[in-house]
Amino acid sequence: MRRLTSLLVLATMCSGLSGAAESSRKILILYDEKPQMDILAKRLQAEGYTVDWTSTKEQLGSLDSYFAVVVFVHSQFPAPQADAVIAYTQAGGRMIALHHSISSAKAKTPQWLNFLGVVLPAKKPIEEGGYVWQHDVGMKMVNLAPKHYITTHNIQYPAKAEYKRSDTDEPSREYDCLEFPGTEAFINHTFTDGKEKTVLYGFICQHPKLGDNKVWMQDRAGWLKPAGKGWIFYFMPGHTVKDLENPIYQQIILNCLSWKP
Repeated sequence: MRRLTSLLVLATMCSGLSGAAESSRKILILYDEKPQMDILAKRLQAEGYTVDWTSTKEQLGSLDSYFAVVVFVHSQFPAPQADAVIAYTQAGGRMIALHHSISSAKAKTPQWLNFLGVVLPAKKPIEEGGYVWQHDVGMKMVNLAPKHYITTHNIQYPAKAEYKRSDTDEPSREYDCLEFPGTEAFINHTFTDGKEKTVLYGFICQHPKLGDNKVWMQDRAGWLKPAGKGWIFYFMPGHTVKDLENPIYQQIILNCLSWKP
């Protein structure tokens, strides 16, 4: 009888461990543009993750079973979905926001930008901190955290760039970087949460519509911050399929899943 009880206890424990392991490999992609996320999902699946999908036009179910939620929303983020993702993250989840998940359409869901600790000043000239987006930009994403797991694990950068940080008084120096041709840049994402964010990447870009001969360098291309018991991650590239086809960028996103706080 004792042997049978022990076997039942062991089976229950193994079942619980198996369920926990499966949960740690489940990812939800919440989206309103799919081609870029198809590329990311393929890489996630190749690494052994299970990927589920929900569009912003669908009912969002319980998020409790997911290890991470990827948010890729171009247009307005429905408030009920935003509220659910916020609650999930604060309860201990990992939320990875990509590209236009911080953009002007999100101003219609103010709790989302407040949760991220970002404002997009829309009534100022760009030179005075006004928010601007621009297509067809060649962007360099510069590694500003060269000792961090997310920016280094299984990564070798193909290029270097001279960069002057926007948020510190450090002198200009050379950093490792990735290049994203023909993408979209967001200028003047403004942080509202002081030093809560760990900045991982800055960006360099230039475009005639952003000011003749003006080179923009801002510490805004990638960051993470705690949120309750969970974590928020943000990365700016993602406008094109080609952005997500970059294997190093894919690895950066994967590192957010394996990183241990």
